Amino acid sequence: MFNANASFALASLGDLATELALPLFVNGDQETGFGTPWEVQFTSNYTVLFKGGNVDGYSALFSYVPHLQLGINVLFSGGVDEFSIGLELNNLLIPAFVGALKEIQPLFPYPPDPQVYQGGYTEVTTNTTAQIVTYNNQIAIVTPFGNYYLAYWEPLRFQVQYDPSLAPCQITQLSAFRGQWVYFDPPTDVSGTSPGFAIPGLLNGYYWKHN
Repeated sequence: MFNANASFALASLGDLATELALPLFVNGDQETGFGTPWEVQFTSNYTVLFKGGNVDGYSALFSYVPHLQLGINVLFSGGVDEFSIGLELNNLLIPAFVGALKEIQPLFPYPPDPQVYQGGYTEVTTNTTAQIVTYNNQIAIVTPFGNYYLAYWEPLRFQVQYDPSLAPCQITQLSAFRGQWVYFDPPTDVSGTSPGFAIPGLLNGYYWKHN
């Protein structure tokens, strides 16, 4: 389905390229559209640009996914419905390609003592909740406004990380947090857990207290 955020990252291509890449018309199915000069498809939350054509005995299709920097060229002997083939091809290849990328993503640095940070937290002035969780040798913060990886730098200090190419619909929400420092307070009791953390660079004055 058409998603404005999925097209937002096209702005990085430059003004003219962005104008050429964005759809001028979205069909009633909300999954396909047309631009100048591209046909456009919205699949798996990605904007796909493609163009095909044919002459007697020969057909060709070009497809490009800007967010993934993925291009596909297909040449055919004979006349084919390259538009329908393009839709099927994108629906098949893009989820598989994204899945393969996720599998080879390097792990962010992991703390030697994750139990110090795990658990539920509540921001003391807004009551916004957060969970520090670990899985697959990664540590992350789960919040109502987004989920983020925490890259370990040194005891009690982390940096917010995410991979925008694999999360096109969250780019505008997540980008402000990327690279922000998260500072945990040292444990003060026998539980051995941090009593709280802060993100002073972006959310100065806010403090999340361990539940």
